[in-house]
Amino acid sequence: DVNGNALTAGGATVVVTVTGSNSATPTVTDEGDGTYTASYTPTSSGTDNVAITLDAGAISGSPFVSTVGAGAGVAVAYVILDPTDGTVDAAITVTVQAQDQFGSVATAEQRDVLVTDGSATGAGLVDIVNGVGTLELGDQVLETVNLSLSDTEGTGLDVSSTQDVIFAPGAAATLTVVGITDPVVAGSSSNVTVTVFDQLGNLATGYTGTITFSSSDGQATLPAQYTFIGGDAGVHTFAGGVTLGTVGEQSVTATDTGNGSLAGSQAAITVTPAVAVMLDVTGVTDPVVAGVASDVTVRARDAFGNVATSYTGTITFSSSDGQATLPASYAFAGADAGVQTFANGVTLGTVGEQSVTATDTGDGSITGSQTDITVTSAVA
Repeated sequence: DVNGNALTAGGATVVVTVTGSNSATPTVTDEGDGTYTASYTPTSSGTDNVAITLDAGAISGSPFVSTVGAGAGVAVAYVILDPTDGTVDAAITVTVQAQDQFGSVATAEQRDVLVTDGSATGAGLVDIVNGVGTLELGDQVLETVNLSLSDTEGTGLDVSSTQDVIFAPGAAATLTVVGITDPVVAGSSSNVTVTVFDQLGNLATGYTGTITFSSSDGQATLPAQYTFIGGDAGVHTFAGGVTLGTVGEQSVTATDTGNGSLAGSQAAITVTPAVAVMLDVTGVTDPVVAGVASDVTVRARDAFGNVATSYTGTITFSSSDGQATLPASYAFAGADAGVQTFANGVTLGTVGEQSVTATDTGDGSITGSQTDITVTSAVA
């Protein structure tokens, strides 16, 4: 009552409300003698504010009363807090907490705990000070790393906490060019694949740069400039994109148009000749005196001008000069490798501009001539 005497009759409406570290509205029991009891079980440590109202607030309760949950601050487990995902070329911070039974920081805990990432060496030792320790992770090759704990001091505390950290690939640092057929016949198309990697060798799945192609082969046909899209995920294949034409060791290079240092090549691609489509006739002396014999050389060539080393056709000779003496028909052998010289094989006799022609006897489209050979008169 107003004088502080207990009202033993009971029957009042008492409401208890808990706020702060815990929230609760416990059931109040009227003991019938002016005493009312209520209880609740804290689920976290800290300070709880207990407010009391009587008869819907018509009579004020006592001031706020503070209490602390039992067992607070005593470490029972180490926990890895959910880290923020990052990129492989930037460090992220992993936080380990010592926690009490309520999941609050056990600030009195001071010891070491090992964070491991599945590798042989582990990610690192964390020094727990005042219940908290941190570790920086970076330069990860794996895109997803599972972190777990190991109690190095044998405290018996729960170390079952695990967390996955997703490391997105870093910025594009290198690219490769692969897939071109090697050796390849001149004029045959090949696929080519360009793959982009970050500085640690992870696939640079976020690369959206633009690349252009070049080649040591001046007769090469190459893919058009291309801009990577998200769906490429750092890899793009150009089907039938490369055709090389010049016999020898060639290379194909892809270069980022915005960053010339981001480039890669497939080198030492051996280009072999294609089949013969023409004959090259050379070596007849020009000008030449009528009646003077000259050498003549015939080379079988493919569509790109390479000597067709596999040519084994038979050729016959003709001339615009009706008085010409020409070599007999000749069947190329494998040892000729597409080239044959006929020593003193041609003698022209009619003054003027003359020509000597060689033609494949089986395919008349395979032919070639030396033209505009100036024939001058001999002595009287």
